[in-house]
Amino acid sequence: MHLTGPPQQDRPLPIAVARWLDGRPFTEVWTNEAGGRTFKVDDARGGVHLKWNPTGSSEDLEAEAARMLWASPYTAVPEVVSVGGDGEGSWLCTTTIDAPNAVDPIFHDDPARTARALGQGLRQFHDALPVEGCPWSWSAYNRVEQARSLIDEASIATLEEPFSSWSATELIGYLEDIPAIDRVVCQGDPCAPNTLLDPSRRCVGHVDLARLGVADRWADLSVMAWSVEWNFGPGFELEVYAGYGIALEERRRDYYRVLWRLS
Repeated sequence: MHLTGPPQQDRPLPIAVARWLDGRPFTEVWTNEAGGRTFKVDDARGGVHLKWNPTGSSEDLEAEAARMLWASPYTAVPEVVSVGGDGEGSWLCTTTIDAPNAVDPIFHDDPARTARALGQGLRQFHDALPVEGCPWSWSAYNRVEQARSLIDEASIATLEEPFSSWSATELIGYLEDIPAIDRVVCQGDPCAPNTLLDPSRRCVGHVDLARLGVADRWADLSVMAWSVEWNFGPGFELEVYAGYGIALEERRRDYYRVLWRLS
């Protein structure tokens, strides 16, 4: 995951985006630290979203489009309109689900209720998607191998205590001791902005599915609860688990948070 947020300043449009817009009115609604940008575009469909990522950002929009197409019969995700790329970057155009994401200011009046809604929405997602039919994996086994190549002093420094004081060897040993796995189809980037809620806080869709794949449910749950803390402050983690209908398992939560940071 790259940290995301509203665009901070006006910037020139990528050439492919300007060509795709062709003078149509748009609003830039989101950006991330890897240079990815998201635009809301008015058109005859009632509005579409156009995501653009620069070459080398590690974000694969073709992979995301394939996952959205696969998931769409089972759960609410945007409809893929087009996907493509050039030397500057790649783009993905989807229909718009007319609902705000869970970090919209309208949901900050009752963070505990919003946290429960996020847990409920994630549980609905996990229950809806068929594990046996999913062609992708997001398994801890594969991600530990990725962590081996990425772990360094800088990545270790991002961890919370006690893990931030461990050596790379100690951390790899920890990650190799994978907890028992309860397989579901995970969203893969389960942070609060990727869940869409209606005004009553009912989940009406999920976005950003480029890492969707089979994994332990806590690979999603641990990061979802962490995201609530990032966006609403401390004290609401257990509300996520209550909404999901599960008790906190500290070993699995901690494991998948370390794995998230290091892979």
